[in-house]
Amino acid sequence: LRYTHSIYKQDVIEVFEVNPTGVLILREVVFKGERPTSIVQLKDLEDYYMTGGPFMVGNLSLTVKGLNLRVGSIGRPTIVVGGNELDLYTTMGFGASVRVVIESTVGSLLAYNPVYLF
Repeated sequence: LRYTHSIYKQDVIEVFEVNPTGVLILREVVFKGERPTSIVQLKDLEDYYMTGGPFMVGNLSLTVKGLNLRVGSIGRPTIVVGGNELDLYTTMGFGASVRVVIESTVGSLLAYNPVYLF
């Protein structure tokens, strides 16, 4: 997930993995900036989200049931899956409420198709 933080105007990347049972796992959070990126610990993640500044938290293993996103003109959240990008602002519009969940089927991997994501 890629977006711009609405208060600090920083580019943010949240990296998720989908495990074999279809569960989202947050693996990494990066707040980009012009100065060098600080590597922070998981216990400090919430504070850094609220204070801004470039930082990175890696080696995470936080299980997430789904993502609830509100689409805005500043944040412009974009979902990136493999080489495919889905700009939610362009696709869903300003103010849209989006819930991202993963569904799996036995014996096959669901194809990336924005029509069926929401």
